Amino acid sequence: MDSTDQPPSSGVPRPEPRASIDMTNRARTLRVKVSEFGLPLEVQVEPDLLNRGASALAREILNLCELGAARCGAARREELAETGIPDYILDKLGLATPAQVADLELRQSDDQMERRS
Repeated sequence: MDSTDQPPSSGVPRPEPRASIDMTNRARTLRVKVSEFGLPLEVQVEPDLLNRGASALAREILNLCELGAARCGAARREELAETGIPDYILDKLGLATPAQVADLELRQSDDQMERRS
């Protein structure tokens, strides 16, 4: 371990994400780089979005993190399925299916439409 790979203060090394995804809202005013665990790694916010308030911004960030984690999970599921791991094991791992990702996208879109009306 070199000086750049310091363990956290608890002494327990944190898992490094093997994958991340860049997520952008529809208005392209918010970009979040999300780890496969759903954690925001980077957040870029256009100034106009700051006028909408902290709770609206937080909700958008969380939605992008949730969707990004689901997309990474679905990609990981596909990768593992190609190696022969059966679906019931992938289900137990909690990896999203493409259908679950589509459902989440639809639900988030519907929620966004309700908040605007």
